[in-house]
Amino acid sequence: QATTITFTGTSAPLIVSNGHSSTLNFIGGGNLYFNDNPNVTVSAPGTTVTLSGYTGTINGVSNPDLFDVAGDGSHVVDAGNGDDKITVTSGSNTVHGDNGADDITVNGAGNYIFGDAGTDNIKQNNNVNDAIDGGNDVDHITVASSNAWRVNGGNDNDIITIGSFNSDVNGGGDADKISAGNSNKIHGGGSNSGENPDSSDTIQANDGNLIYGD
Repeated sequence: QATTITFTGTSAPLIVSNGHSSTLNFIGGGNLYFNDNPNVTVSAPGTTVTLSGYTGTINGVSNPDLFDVAGDGSHVVDAGNGDDKITVTSGSNTVHGDNGADDITVNGAGNYIFGDAGTDNIKQNNNVNDAIDGGNDVDHITVASSNAWRVNGGNDNDIITIGSFNSDVNGGGDADKISAGNSNKIHGGGSNSGENPDSSDTIQANDGNLIYGD
């Protein structure tokens, strides 16, 4: 049975979801622990809600939502509309910023990050594999080093900054600006199916890079 629960305190309650569809409204933040692959709607408008435990699906509804994606499972987070702030601490998660100017910080490995529509800021902090797609609009994407997974700016004039030894960096559609360290593989376009045509990209790189204008 679906339930709706609102938490109004300033402490951080530990809420265990048991697999039912629920709507949880966090006014003062909290820690949401999953133990049975639930599908939960969460409103986290003011203070960060930490998502921990095992596999679960989270649908954000407030504008904005503040999430810290942690735990041992593979979470699926759809932040919904608004300028969301998401920190991805753990690995093997799928995160969608959805509409809005989202701020997504990636500290874990093996994640699939989608900025979607809006002027997003996506930053990968560690030298690990994460797939990153900026989606539509002008995105700022920062990638560390030694990422072998695909990074794509998506449509519009994205600004992409990368370290070294990244294997699959793509500006996507339109006129992008890419700044790179050493020994990267870079495509000015490299667009996904359905994206805008590539335009006049600006690529500035150090030594040993393999660069395709596309």
